Amino acid sequence: MLVAFQGELEKQKWEARPEVLQAFGTGARFRMREYTVLAHSIQVKSVNQVNQTRAIEAIYSQNPKLRGSIRIVRVGWSRKTLKSGKRLAALHIGVAEPDQANLLIDTGLLLDSELHDCELFDGSCYITQCFKCYQYNHTAKHCCNIPRCGFCGTAGHSSQDYGKKDERTAHYCIPCHKQGHIS
Repeated sequence: MLVAFQGELEKQKWEARPEVLQAFGTGARFRMREYTVLAHSIQVKSVNQVNQTRAIEAIYSQNPKLRGSIRIVRVGWSRKTLKSGKRLAALHIGVAEPDQANLLIDTGLLLDSELHDCELFDGSCYITQCFKCYQYNHTAKHCCNIPRCGFCGTAGHSSQDYGKKDERTAHYCIPCHKQGHIS
């Protein structure tokens, strides 16, 4: 259920009343619109997204000027970052207002004695590639094309069965139709 309020003060008044959430049942919570900023080249081990309160407090403690001017709602890593085991990655920082996102982008983020550049996260920048035919803008689940090898580009065998994975001269990119690199 979405409830809209007439202004920030009205919203804060209703958020302060515990019976409001109780009326909607267990598991109900207040959620606000979030503006996500990426802070680049952060050590993944330095921010534990599981304990949000502690992670946000660690950011505030290293950036005291942000406290009071930026309300950090959430921090986290992309699923791809967590799956691949990267050492450095872009930290996703959710803030409450667009001006807060702009302030973070302008000032950067200080973590572990390093100043990190920040930029606005744009979800439409994610590229979707099919790992059945290796074309873009769809996934293997919805693919009607012939399966191809991601290394040599031919049909008839899978990428796992390809024997020349280390030979760059045998590689062929399906989307750009060029030799020398994989799809």
